[in-house]
Amino acid sequence: MIKKLLIGIAVSTVFVYLTFKGVDLKEVLAGLRNKSYEFLLPVAAVFILTQIIRSLRWGAILSPIKVINQRVLFPITSVGFMAIIVAPMRLGEIVRPYLINVKESVPLGSGIATILIERTMDLLMLLLFLFVIISQVSLPPWIARSGTVLLGIILFAFLFIILFLVFPEKIKKFFSPITKLFSRRVEKGFEAFIENIGAGFRVISSIGKFTKVFLLSFLVWLLSALAVYLLFFFYKLPLGVMAAFTVTTITALGISLPAAPGFIGNFQFACIVALSFYGVARNEAFAFAMVYYFTGIGVNIVLGLIFLSFMNVPFRQIFKNRGEKNPMF
Repeated sequence: MIKKLLIGIAVSTVFVYLTFKGVDLKEVLAGLRNKSYEFLLPVAAVFILTQIIRSLRWGAILSPIKVINQRVLFPITSVGFMAIIVAPMRLGEIVRPYLINVKESVPLGSGIATILIERTMDLLMLLLFLFVIISQVSLPPWIARSGTVLLGIILFAFLFIILFLVFPEKIKKFFSPITKLFSRRVEKGFEAFIENIGAGFRVISSIGKFTKVFLLSFLVWLLSALAVYLLFFFYKLPLGVMAAFTVTTITALGISLPAAPGFIGNFQFACIVALSFYGVARNEAFAFAMVYYFTGIGVNIVLGLIFLSFMNVPFRQIFKNRGEKNPMF
């Protein structure tokens, strides 16, 4: 775990260096002082709306297990996405499964499975965006290669999901020689965990529910691109919709790499690279990346802190196993 954290910090350090390389900070600060920051309010509103759609999507994925009111789901979603930002090595991804287990007794295995469905859909949307961008804009070959990698990950993820849905007994049997080495309680707990993971994947077995999740996923990423497009107006960059899709996609690919908490460095450098494809000067791209970063990250952290204060769950406790009252598996 420490090794992965150090790798993430090392990668972010390199990207921080590349982000600041060749930037005239005095010119950037002078430019930022001349901006009218009230134009950021619509951008922040779009980020909040995106969070609402994410919560609705998660509710749709959870619905075959349990229908949960958005008054419960939205606060958990907000705290979860804040945790993804501030916790190292994507440990924040476990926060939502943990909280939904505590609040609604959804088994941990099922909760984790719903997050995997969510991430797979996000990758699918990124792949679709990449396909559209590559067909319309002349980009470096490595962009196309990243699409091939994405396709491979998506196919593997869907294969993994289908295996748990169709062959849960065979998976139990495969691990049986190992689980039999432990107590019967541990063995039964592992079997229940496998079954609960399969239950978490159940949404893809319904065409109607899966279509809803697909459309909500598309809307999440469409709104993410809209936020970037509105930022173009704020920063008076003469860029269009395709540039907004490009910045959204390349930035998302950047933060998918190992990173320090907050995606610092990865986010900014990926955004600068995306803007360079459209001839945006280094200083302008740097300033845009910082405004984009602090607006998006700021909204997520503020929402998370607001709802965390009402949850009566200490932040440190989220990363510990506290399953005495609820079935964790």
